[in-house]
Amino acid sequence: MEELLPGVWHWSAPHPRIGFRVHSHWLSDAGAVFDPIEPPEGMPELEPAPTRIVLGCRHHLRDAEGFAAGLGGVPILAPEAGMHEFAGDGAIGAYAVGEEVAPGVTAQPMGTIAPDDNVLHIRTRGEGLLLFADALLVWNGELSFQPDFLMDDPERVKQDTVKRIEELLTLDFDHLLLAHGEPIIGRGRTALSDFAENPRSADFGV
Repeated sequence: MEELLPGVWHWSAPHPRIGFRVHSHWLSDAGAVFDPIEPPEGMPELEPAPTRIVLGCRHHLRDAEGFAAGLGGVPILAPEAGMHEFAGDGAIGAYAVGEEVAPGVTAQPMGTIAPDDNVLHIRTRGEGLLLFADALLVWNGELSFQPDFLMDDPERVKQDTVKRIEELLTLDFDHLLLAHGEPIIGRGRTALSDFAENPRSADFGV
């Protein structure tokens, strides 16, 4: 685990299904773990113990159920637009766009690559961060769209995503966290603004 900023922690591990390394985060002050994947060495020790697990989109359940059990059954929260994925699973609750999902963490809409894809705006210890679920990733060291084959209508999704990014740039933040990519600390606003002006797509070679 790496402490990116005071109280903001990051780790990553290979995803057993998709084969790529994915990224998880823990905000100690907010008591929240985001999109957790269990690393090969086992579940990390988190102190103080988190009080909730938050998914940025419905596809990021990952190892959340194991984390929740290890933490004494804390709730797992997922976007309400993706709750059909968890039909009949009373252990997973819903959160809405605009809701404070944890102290200092507000769900912002993205909804371009999928209706339930959100961005989380974080304020903690005077720092502002955005956490992206699936709309953007870091590919070859740069912010990128997901590859076209993961989109139903790639050109529309890309245009709508850039529009949403322009709206997100009005928020207070300097850092970016991504469920699919290394964090961008200290230059997140510049990186996101540059991407909006010159967007690019990842190429997985598929």
